[in-house]
Amino acid sequence: MPDPKIVRISVGSLRRKLTRRRVVQCWEAMVREVMEREVRRLLQQISPAVGHTSANALIITDALGETLTIPWALVSSYEGLHDALVNHFRHKIGEEHVLRRDYCIAQAHGGDLVRADGWEDIIKTRQELVMLMLIDKYWLKEASKLCPKCGWTPIGTYKADGWQIWYEDHRK
Repeated sequence: MPDPKIVRISVGSLRRKLTRRRVVQCWEAMVREVMEREVRRLLQQISPAVGHTSANALIITDALGETLTIPWALVSSYEGLHDALVNHFRHKIGEEHVLRRDYCIAQAHGGDLVRADGWEDIIKTRQELVMLMLIDKYWLKEASKLCPKCGWTPIGTYKADGWQIWYEDHRK
């Protein structure tokens, strides 16, 4: 009578006698190996990332000098551009101006202002744009006492990305 704790396995020319616990361990290892192999195969089949150029995306330089490339599907309307700018300026200098729509959009070449009623022409001609916005800066005497290395001052300002940031604790 065969031992019920022993299982005979044969795969191709490989024949083994294994305990039931060892069968479970081998089965888990085989499944893991097959899954890893399949994931590697699928990853190799993924096409390279789609790049965006002026042919398939809006190129706009924001008021802080950063060039954005936004797919036309996201900015198919002037309102879509505003929404994209609101997302882009979240927690950045100028956020409150963008939320209030205190900015202008102009053509990068020629400088003509872009308005909502002329947005279809921008889409057709695929023009690069520039964002214009007045950013408030205040001179504080205390700000002149800053650390030359980190930019910290006694009133809580610091340097970030070339800008002098004034930190205000809104919890007061």
